[in-house]
Amino acid sequence: MKPRYPIFRLKTKSKIIQKYIIDLIQSGHYVEVETIPSTRDLAKKFRCSRLTVLNSMRELVREGWLESNERKRYRVSKDVPLLFVDSSQKQILGNHTLKLSSFKPRSPEPEQVRCGFEFNAGNPDLRLFPMEDFRRAVGAGLKKTFAANLTYGEPNGIKAFREQYQEHLLKSRGIAKRELLITNGSQEAVFLLTRMLCQPGDTVVMEELGYPPIRDIFQSMGVKIKYVTLDSEGLSVLEIAEYVKKHRIKAVYLTPLHQYPTTVALSFQRRQILSSLALKNHFAIIEDDFDYDFHYTKIPPPSISTQCANSFYVCSMSKSLFPGLRLGAIATHPNFSDELSFLKRTLNRQTNSLAQIAVASWMRNDTFLVHLRRMRRIYQERYYFLIEALQRWKDSLNIEFNTPNGGLCVWVDTRRDADEISRELLKRNIKISAESEFRFHGHRSTHLRFGFSSLNLSELKEVLPRVENAIRKAKY
Repeated sequence: MKPRYPIFRLKTKSKIIQKYIIDLIQSGHYVEVETIPSTRDLAKKFRCSRLTVLNSMRELVREGWLESNERKRYRVSKDVPLLFVDSSQKQILGNHTLKLSSFKPRSPEPEQVRCGFEFNAGNPDLRLFPMEDFRRAVGAGLKKTFAANLTYGEPNGIKAFREQYQEHLLKSRGIAKRELLITNGSQEAVFLLTRMLCQPGDTVVMEELGYPPIRDIFQSMGVKIKYVTLDSEGLSVLEIAEYVKKHRIKAVYLTPLHQYPTTVALSFQRRQILSSLALKNHFAIIEDDFDYDFHYTKIPPPSISTQCANSFYVCSMSKSLFPGLRLGAIATHPNFSDELSFLKRTLNRQTNSLAQIAVASWMRNDTFLVHLRRMRRIYQERYYFLIEALQRWKDSLNIEFNTPNGGLCVWVDTRRDADEISRELLKRNIKISAESEFRFHGHRSTHLRFGFSSLNLSELKEVLPRVENAIRKAKY
């Protein structure tokens, strides 16, 4: 038999009764100072003793929801702010007279449809996250936490976390002699850098395919965007060199390690040319290294920020750990540290202290590196499995792809209508992103982005034949 009142996983009957009464008060079921049901009636309703009901009532009196008088029923407290609005009080709002900024937001993103199989844009496989190790690290970190760490702190971030993160970036990407500012992920980092570097009307350079929210940051701040083409060596630096002969730019934003979304690595020669152009023409380089922890075939090229003082290195832990953590960083030349700290303080004061304390504690523990090595090995297995499948498709389906040296995705040219393929697969409970989701202007969409990190080997074995069939049936 179903309970007469839904149990919201509360631990005790007393808590259930309290929630029941509070919900009724907030919904307006009891008007102010009206008496509520007797304890006997409530005991019968919830099939419990009157003592349990009395304990609930006493707790609600202590919390200020109810008041009691001797030998009278409990009543709603006069001080409770009732949250319901009577229909007679509702008013229809007229047209507002406010003028918004010139920025016109694009139509909102469609609601995310959950599918059985998702070749997402390189999100980590959270099913494998070592939650118990992380919990222990969080507990150990909090045991040693001082109250001073729970108040307003340095906008740059907690020193213990900055030191651990700095050491990690030194070992993984060679980032040295830079100061870290901890941010709420990489998007906030780009926002702060844009605010520091640009005025409305200034121009920044972006790759012609990229991450739409970054484009939206620039446009929301009135910054013009010059899109530059990509090829097998990455961003066309010669196109930038020609452009700066006649125009002034403030920054170049790029993803040079595994270009988002094409996965192409910017060649060593182009990195050198871009660094020279930045110094000669006084523009900044915003280097977004979003998945720097995962390499499989060879040593990754050095960060641009190891060669150029005009560069800002942006990274986050979203791919290495989990996106909900919202921990990122800007590695900056010391001369820009104070300005960025000021902007960070102005925007949202500081990044979550407890998250920094927890991760710093974990990074001091060997289990952090054990987790990274384990995930690198698992992703590498999935990477090779997908590459082998694509190699077989190359002749049978007439597709093309470049084998990335790392990352969590493979960019595949189907030579067909990628949007059609994506729509057909969605009907079959398979989600895969088409080129049009990342392209900022023009051109036909023929590429698909195979994010392999969130599908295990058995899932890949099951779903890849369906994808192959959908590509085969699609029109050129």
